[in-house]
Parts: sequence; structure tokens; C-alpha cells
Amino acid sequence: MRLTIGQGKGIFDKEILHSVRLAKKIYYYKEKQVNFFAKNELSNYLQEPISNYSATAEEGNKLKQDLMDFLEGVDDNEDDQKIPDYLMCPITCDLILDPVLLSSGHTYEREEIQKHFSQNGHKDPVTNESVNDKTIDNINLKQAIEDFIKR
Repeated sequence: MRLTIGQGKGIFDKEILHSVRLAKKIYYYKEKQVNFFAKNELSNYLQEPISNYSATAEEGNKLKQDLMDFLEGVDDNEDDQKIPDYLMCPITCDLILDPVLLSSGHTYEREEIQKHFSQNGHKDPVTNESVNDKTIDNINLKQAIEDFIKR
């Protein structure tokens, strides 16, 4: 099958965006895992010298506690990379690209809520309450998502 210019472009764009998001997610968790092991390795490596070269047991315990506090503080910047819950679709648990608002006040990925409606009727997936089939583009959330992706 051969596609002409523009034919099926939307389908490929969504697949590419989904693959990029998935790759970012895998990278994020892999980095988190590597950092966890590096912190544990550093902690284990420093425990013996702290114990052996401290003047007193109290000083050794203080240095060990300082080391633990430091290593715990290293993770503080990880939250900067985490996708905020309000930017994620409750159905896919993934970043929303085309947000639409329902009469219930909840926002979903357009394609996912349409699939949900066709399979389950016009019910909000979160509350299971009946909603009308009209969706409204959530322009403000879309802008917030674009800002989040750029940073």
C-alpha cells in the first residue's frame, strides 16, 4: 500500500507521538532505576570509611545521617520530569494530546472517550454517570500540555 502526500498523515502522527511518549516514559523509569542503584552503591561504599575513620561513634552516626539526608535530597528534582495528574487521561493514564471536556466536568483524550462512548454508552468513565454526547475542546488544558512538553 502506498500513501500519497497527506493521506493517512493523522494516523501516523498519532502513532509517532504515542511512540515518543512511550520512549520518554521508559527513559524516565530507566533513569530512576539507575539513580536508585547508584545511590545505594555510593551509600554502601561510604559506610565503612565513615565507621572506620570517625573519631567517635556519635560523629560516625552523624555523618551517616548526613549522607542519607543528602542522598534523599538528590531525588527532589525528579518531580520536575513527572507528568502532573491533571495532564493525564484517566482512561489511558497517559499524557492527553487532544483534550475534550464532558458535561460532567472531566477531561479525556478525544479518541479514547469516543471509543468509551461507542462501547459503554454515554457514561462518564470516572463517575459512571450519564452524560450527553457533546464534547468541548479544552483549549486551556491543551495549551498547558504544550507548555509542559516544551520544557
